[in-house]
Amino acid sequence: MSRILLGLSLVAASVLLSIATLVLWLQSLSNNPAGAWAVFVLGFALVSAAALLGVWNISRGIKTDHDDESKT
Repeated sequence: MSRILLGLSLVAASVLLSIATLVLWLQSLSNNPAGAWAVFVLGFALVSAAALLGVWNISRGIKTDHDDESKT
């Protein structure tokens, strides 16, 4: 169950991080386009990593719970 909660919190963090990345990107796009794209690429990489880790933890948690139920 703890892996599922960890996965859900990572997915939620990726959603919040994507919103923050979009805001920072839009704010700096007119002033510093190159820096804005660097923020976008870095933010996208972090969002993707957090979402993938979150989904992986959720799937591992469900598999572990399913395996525990089948043993009893």
